[in-house]
Amino acid sequence: MLCLSFLSAACSGGGNAGYDKSKAPLAPDFSLDIVPSGSFSLSAQRGKVVLLEFMSYSCPACDAANEPLVILHGKFTKAGLQVAAVSVDADADMAGYALRYGITYPIALDREQKTAADYRLRGTPTFVIIDKQGKIRRYWAGFDPALAQAMETAITELLQEPA
Repeated sequence: MLCLSFLSAACSGGGNAGYDKSKAPLAPDFSLDIVPSGSFSLSAQRGKVVLLEFMSYSCPACDAANEPLVILHGKFTKAGLQVAAVSVDADADMAGYALRYGITYPIALDREQKTAADYRLRGTPTFVIIDKQGKIRRYWAGFDPALAQAMETAITELLQEPA
């Protein structure tokens, strides 16, 4: 599995890393267009826990992650979770993709892959959980079904922390 290089010091087997609050790096801010219209800004999410999925239209593991992400979105949105996908595809039909998989959270379009570069993305899917202060607290590269439970556990813990 792949690791984000700026997080690689904490990356241990399986592309999973976590940071305690005092050592967590600040997440790079970004603002991107979303489908079908509007924009998504990470800084506007301050005070919420954010689950980002860096994904690609043609990635089977990204497809497999959709159902668990939709479930997490439905379960935790009212508690303060914001789920967002960041598509690294230049011209894929992401509106059609969202309809096909029942995705109701924002899909941001990183057409020039600037945000992916800022996060030093190495592959898709990659998941980043950002705390209420805008710090990266967890990330995972790749997907398997057991990851959904690890994400839920991390989200539950971070939602309980003060803003």
